[in-house]
Amino acid sequence: MERGLDAGLGERPAAVRDALAASRFLTSAADAPAVVVPIHDAFDDTLACLESVARKTTSPFRLVLINDGSRDPRLSALLAALREVAGLIPVDRADNRGFVRTVNEGFALAPASDVVILNSDTLVTAGWLERLCAAATRRANVATVTPLTNNGTICSVPLSLEDNALPADYDVDRFAALIAECSLGLAPEAPTGVGFCMLITRRALDAVGGFDADAFGDGYGEENDFCQRAIRAGFVNLIADDTFVYHKGRASFGARAAELLTRNLATLAARHPDYHADVARFCAAHPLRLFHDYLARSIAAGRERRATIRARVLHLLHEGGGTEKHARELAALDDPGVLSYVLMSDGRALAVDELHAGRRLRSLWFPLPTPIGPCGPLHDAGYRDALTAVCRALSIDLVHVHHLMHHTLDVARLGLPYVMTLHDYYAVCPRYTLLDPEGGPCGACTGRGPRDSPDTCMKALGQPDGYLDEHQEAMGAFLRGAARLFAPNVCVQDIVGARFPDAANTMTVIEHGYHATAIGARRRPAVITGNGRRALHVAILGALDVHKGSGVLRDLLRANLRGETTFHFYGTAPDAALTTGPYDRVRRLDGSRFVYHGPYAAGEIVGRLAADGIHVGLQLAVWPETFSYTLSELAEAGIPVIAGNLGAQGERVRRCRLGWTVDDIRDPAATLAILDGILRDPATLDGVARAMRRDLALPPMEAMWRRYLDAYDEILTPGRSAMERTPETSPEETPSPRYVASLAMGLAEVASREAALRRQLEESQAEADALRSRLRSPRHRIAEALGNALQRVPVLWPLLARLTEAVLRRPEHRAGPGA
Repeated sequence: MERGLDAGLGERPAAVRDALAASRFLTSAADAPAVVVPIHDAFDDTLACLESVARKTTSPFRLVLINDGSRDPRLSALLAALREVAGLIPVDRADNRGFVRTVNEGFALAPASDVVILNSDTLVTAGWLERLCAAATRRANVATVTPLTNNGTICSVPLSLEDNALPADYDVDRFAALIAECSLGLAPEAPTGVGFCMLITRRALDAVGGFDADAFGDGYGEENDFCQRAIRAGFVNLIADDTFVYHKGRASFGARAAELLTRNLATLAARHPDYHADVARFCAAHPLRLFHDYLARSIAAGRERRATIRARVLHLLHEGGGTEKHARELAALDDPGVLSYVLMSDGRALAVDELHAGRRLRSLWFPLPTPIGPCGPLHDAGYRDALTAVCRALSIDLVHVHHLMHHTLDVARLGLPYVMTLHDYYAVCPRYTLLDPEGGPCGACTGRGPRDSPDTCMKALGQPDGYLDEHQEAMGAFLRGAARLFAPNVCVQDIVGARFPDAANTMTVIEHGYHATAIGARRRPAVITGNGRRALHVAILGALDVHKGSGVLRDLLRANLRGETTFHFYGTAPDAALTTGPYDRVRRLDGSRFVYHGPYAAGEIVGRLAADGIHVGLQLAVWPETFSYTLSELAEAGIPVIAGNLGAQGERVRRCRLGWTVDDIRDPAATLAILDGILRDPATLDGVARAMRRDLALPPMEAMWRRYLDAYDEILTPGRSAMERTPETSPEETPSPRYVASLAMGLAEVASREAALRRQLEESQAEADALRSRLRSPRHRIAEALGNALQRVPVLWPLLARLTEAVLRRPEHRAGPGA
């Protein structure tokens, strides 16, 4: 018989037979779920279906094949050849009894087990049966479980209610893997299952009975009728949102499909008058909306298209600054096997962005039970629980710590490997700039100053005397527990090593990568203009806080006596004198010519510097920086720099010949001497500019990515993460990790909307206050103006009455005698 099958039908049917015979999961056990495949013609589709079942089913099952009067004789020959396969029940019927009667016969052939109806025009995928069975056990009253598919109405993906082609560049298995990765484990209730692939529990079959063959004998509508009857009997129908089964659609019915569909839907509506309304409500509620949105973004990012995710890396940091910029650039690494998460804490919640190849896929929000301050506590049970929930929900493999502000040290207690990049000196001192409260250098924390001096610094942070020792002891243990330590510059090794020699010995220097677009030759503006006048334009970039040199700039402006020099500031500063006045216009500040250009986007600053004719850049930071992105921006622009001879700014300027260093950047005389020298002899500026090693100063982003990836791969061993997903359970019981992730996604949406509404309310309140001030109107007109402003914030309507009432209660201003 085998020789006849091989000779008469070719190699593929024989291969299907051999694959089924070789399956160690195909069994004769009566309690194993039975996969019932009704067959009517569609020989090639049937072969593909059976081959997928043989190769992709990895849990015990029985297989019932019923040939319902096919006209293609090859199907009878195929079933005859499969009779000797253990665990397989072939039924070859010469007469056509219809789809529904065929399925009922399959139910009868598996009287003691759950049954999966599987159309012969489907392709199952890895883990499909295990996931369907797991969903069926989530609750005691499950009647049916239907997987997602490309063509299955309410179960369709990526577009619901559509007959979808597979997304471009995805095959069935890749797309199924993506579905499994993106699943939120919701398994929502639905008014009906979809019969292309539907698990029916034995409990429901025994309670409700089989399909109604008299009403739906040829197919279409029979599963909807069954599901509605099951609901009335107290059962539920679930959608397995972690499982994908490909469905070609209507392969057996051919041209009769439309006729059957119209007739049987009318029968269904007559039997269950609320059915269509129930479906409409389900579609309107769209319980899988978050999943569909997440899936769409994942497809757009090419997730799982080229490679399976091999590592999930959580980047842990605070909000803002160069640390966030670096972490997001690292999370944008172009490796299809890495899924990155950027977790930022503001002390009240852990906000997480999931990224793949730099594209954000979803946001999650995990509130903290108790607030975490900027520098403590060192440990907190509530924070540890929240971080554990994050890592379990996202199956994190590795944590990359970038900063611990508004965090605790509990990441070391998760049982996960962690690495750390030291972006500043928080490990040495919670005043991470190594400056005292007055902004002067403090060497106590590094052992280079008196040991009694740090108490003043700690008190300024709200910490008790002696806290520095406690902090350093805890940080020393944290650094020793890290799988790897990284620093963006050798100066970090030197300074941290003064307090933690072991850490310095194991630290690897990886400079921050940079997306440079303008390293080529630059046309430099002339210092001597066409009419013989001299003009020198000097730029200061970035967020100019005190430690970044805001006070140094003000001293420089006061000390400058040269009218030919104009200082240009691009960025932000808490010193209002630096940021007031119109943008891009020269004004006098502290006696010097000064232009404030406002904040800038990183991608535009090189062009703006060129357009404004900048000759020299200043790096005015008074603390030993660990990198300095603004120095990189000036280097990309080809603008020589004056910096203090300390930290990364001094080391990079010297090593890469980017300009000049001065011993004390706080001393304006040293900086002004260099600027005056350029005005006297502009050729010196040209010589320095030509000598700049911009290629050395701006290592490509790809080089940074590769070095970090190599470190990740060395640390991570193949296999599951240390934070394995727990089995899916009911949300009413212990929430599963995927369910926790879905809740966090919902909270992120709420938090985003709340922030937007607060901004709208503030804008509306400001507008109302402005109207009140300008009009000085009677109180009822003030209330009317406030109401009109707030009407643009419809969600805040409940506040309208209270705010208006508050205005009306205010005493009306009356002019006094002296007015």
